[in-house]
Amino acid sequence: MANRGREPNARVIGRRAKARLRAKAREDYAQARGTFHLEQLRGMLEEVEEELSTIDTRIKELERERARRSTERDNKLFRTAVEWVVTNRLPEIPGVGDRLARSIVVCCFDGTLESLRTAHRIDGVGYARQAAIDNWIFAQRTRIPQLVKNGFPGKAEIIDRYEPEQQRLTDELKGLSSKRRDVVSRRDRIRKEIERLSRVTAEDFYSAHLGDRAAQRAAEEYLLGLFAEWEQPPQWFRQEGGT
Repeated sequence: MANRGREPNARVIGRRAKARLRAKAREDYAQARGTFHLEQLRGMLEEVEEELSTIDTRIKELERERARRSTERDNKLFRTAVEWVVTNRLPEIPGVGDRLARSIVVCCFDGTLESLRTAHRIDGVGYARQAAIDNWIFAQRTRIPQLVKNGFPGKAEIIDRYEPEQQRLTDELKGLSSKRRDVVSRRDRIRKEIERLSRVTAEDFYSAHLGDRAAQRAAEEYLLGLFAEWEQPPQWFRQEGGT
């Protein structure tokens, strides 16, 4: 009856016994499947984050290339529309006509409407005709964007020339975006399992040896790790090469 009222386990055992239990707890913890899996998960996390970084870099490259190609296409459409308007509509300006319009195009036109403001350098283009040309330029500034939108001769050919590459870039971006979602999902699952396993330490094994029920449950789960030796690894773990 002399032991009645004494503190349980941790204060009953002697110093040497405690040291042996701590050594045993550290050994059990080091050999547990949870420790093995935790090491694997940390390596997997590094690989997944590296993969995610590679995907993000490629996505940015594709987005820049798609934007560049889109800008190049739009500029081509605008320039072609300007050329078509100048070639086909310039003669309609009062006092210009076909012959003078051809001379203006050959001598002044550089692909921009503004270049037509130098038409007065040509014989036959005086103040009045230059003023008419300038007014026509002002009107075309608002009409050409609408022409590009609605269509003009040659637009379909330009669209067809750029469309295959734009579609390829778009398809690759969609595929990478889908892959990125899968990689992020795996990364988050790995982080979650790392956090769960990291909550158990050798100290929990020591407390389990001393009879702590909660520590015993934690140690038992940790001994099994992510999955027991006789169980199949989960799919997300197998995808990362775990065993």
